[in-house]
Amino acid sequence: MAKSRTVKTLTALVVSMTLGTFVLLALETQPIDPKAPELAARAESPAPDALLATDVELQEERWQRIVIHTDREGDGIAERCHFVIDDRGITPQDHWRRQSSPDHVAYRGGRDYDADSIGICVRADYTRDGGVSQHRLDDLKRLVAALQEGCRIDRGYVYFHSTFTNRRRPAPAFREALESALLTISR
Repeated sequence: MAKSRTVKTLTALVVSMTLGTFVLLALETQPIDPKAPELAARAESPAPDALLATDVELQEERWQRIVIHTDREGDGIAERCHFVIDDRGITPQDHWRRQSSPDHVAYRGGRDYDADSIGICVRADYTRDGGVSQHRLDDLKRLVAALQEGCRIDRGYVYFHSTFTNRRRPAPAFREALESALLTISR
């Protein structure tokens, strides 16, 4: 009698586990895509003219180059740049509105690159491959194009901050994504 109860119990257990497996397989959904679009609310990016708006007269002849930073550099670099690109879009900083020269580029060869360089900080999720969303790349392209047009800066004068330092930043995948985005700018 005990033996038949054990057989019935084991049989019921195997049948219920098998049915449970089929139910779970039927209810299975696709895993979340790690490169899914950002879910954070994005404000509409301002028009190019609004991006270049300043509290004082735009000193377009002063600005000769654009330097792209990543917040991975640390040391509060975003606060020392003229523009920040993040999940909210493009944000002009006080340095841009006042046309001031923050300390965002290292001195090199006795030259003060801060005096005539516009700093852009791109905030990104470096845990993902490439580290930067398509939204941020699109915003970067729009901003660089607007600055090139408004300040007459040639494409050859758009640099990564790592150009002025011995650091290997940004990460290779991030650098490739940014370079690819910048190559599509016609100027």
